[in-house]
This record gives sequence, C-alpha cells and structure tokens, in this order.
Amino acid sequence: MSEIRMTFDYEEPRPHVWHALTDPACMTRWMVAARPEGFEPRAGCHFRFIGKPRPGWSGVIDCEVVVATAPSRLRFNWISDGDPTMDLTFDLEELGAGTRLHFAQTGFSGATSIEKAATAHSTRYRPASTQSRASTTRSRTPRDASTSGPVRRRVGRSVSCSTS
Repeated sequence: MSEIRMTFDYEEPRPHVWHALTDPACMTRWMVAARPEGFEPRAGCHFRFIGKPRPGWSGVIDCEVVVATAPSRLRFNWISDGDPTMDLTFDLEELGAGTRLHFAQTGFSGATSIEKAATAHSTRYRPASTQSRASTTRSRTPRDASTSGPVRRRVGRSVSCSTS
C-alpha cells in the first residue's frame, strides 16, 4: 500500500489549528472538493463528504471518525465508489508558539487510487513550500473561523473560511 505524507508549520497555537480542522464550515475550504455532512469531531461519528459527481466518481465519500483527541489528533477513514478504505490522520504538535501539522493519507492500493487522490488534491490545493514529505505535495491553508483570522503557514499563504 502507498501513502501521502505532508508536514506544515503554522504560526497559530494548536487550539486554533484544531478548530480550523474540525469546523465543518472550514472543512469544505481546504479538505476536499466536497462539503461535510454530519461531521462532529468525536470517535464513532459517521459522516459524508458530498461533492459534484464526475465520470468515475459518484460525488459521495462515506467516512467514520476513528480518533478525535482535541487539540492533538484527528483520524478518520473514508470509502467511495468501492475503492479501498483510506485513513486520513492529522497530528498536531506544539512548535514554540505555533503548531506543526503532520498529515497522512494511507490505504492506496495502486496507481489508480493514487492518481484519483492526486487529482482531487490538485484541483483544490496550492503547492506547499514547507517541509513536505510527499511527491504530490499540495496544500491549502485553513482559516480559523472562531477568530475570523487566517491560520497561516510560515510562508504566509492563507485561505479564507467564514462561518457567517
């Protein structure tokens, strides 16, 4: 099996980054080209990402939260259109006054599923400039909806995310 791993450094503290990762209003902006439906950051929560169907994809990703330990770890799995189940893990660690986010997506069983993931990431994410460990490095920076301020990587890129 293959995997994608990326690491990002943010200037904001872990609780702010955690909020940006787990606020459903923000997830649409940085996670996938779909909106979450029924997401709560608690283990056992079943939810979906709903996107625009396109050839080879129904537009639905069924998910389950496996671990939600605020403000340090979010892990969920997803399955779509009979593809293998994939695990997505977000580990947040303190980095001075900021946060280091480690992202991993595992469960790819061949070139087709990796190509699908890379295509999904490339349609929503911008190239990252910070300590990435993946050849398909793409990133989009979440925004902290609680403060209406951007959660920035040290390279200064941000994306807006508003709950209003």
